[in-house]
Amino acid sequence: MLLWDRMRKHKLIALLSPQKVEDCLKAYEELNPLGVILEVALRTPVALEGIREIRQKHPHALILAGTVMTHHQADLVIDNGVAGVVSPDYVPIVTEVCARRDVMYIPGGIADAGKQLVHKAHLYSCELEELKVHHPYQWVYKLFPAMACGDMFLNLVPAPHAHHRPVFPQHLPRRIAGQHPA
Repeated sequence: MLLWDRMRKHKLIALLSPQKVEDCLKAYEELNPLGVILEVALRTPVALEGIREIRQKHPHALILAGTVMTHHQADLVIDNGVAGVVSPDYVPIVTEVCARRDVMYIPGGIADAGKQLVHKAHLYSCELEELKVHHPYQWVYKLFPAMACGDMFLNLVPAPHAHHRPVFPQHLPRRIAGQHPA
């Protein structure tokens, strides 16, 4: 899985709550060369169209859809080509959609890390160790809070194995988030 490999290498995700469709494309084009994965949060009415815009201009773009809370949203963003799905909490029905379609699912929050792994192992008909070995892209959990930079947030995706070292980001230039310093 290309997204998993990239996340293991760079370990950075930028979260964008777009106000305009163009925000998504601009953020992707600024962040992608830096190795930062863009997560487009479904918090605004233009988010899905922004995802479509990125995928239309960059068919092989590895992007995440964030704040996915329902099975309908999960199916919709996967149908629109996202490489992974993120929720602010463990949402069992989203876990099921992503496992059925074999798409990376990253639940977040501060609890339920074990529950989501057990659920994923069950859905893949394997034991936890087998999930970790055969589906390592499902062995992830997102920690909150994120570090804010205007409308964009940087989140550290925890390393799934002890030998991975986390990267602690500083700040992204405000121009990436569509804001310019005063």
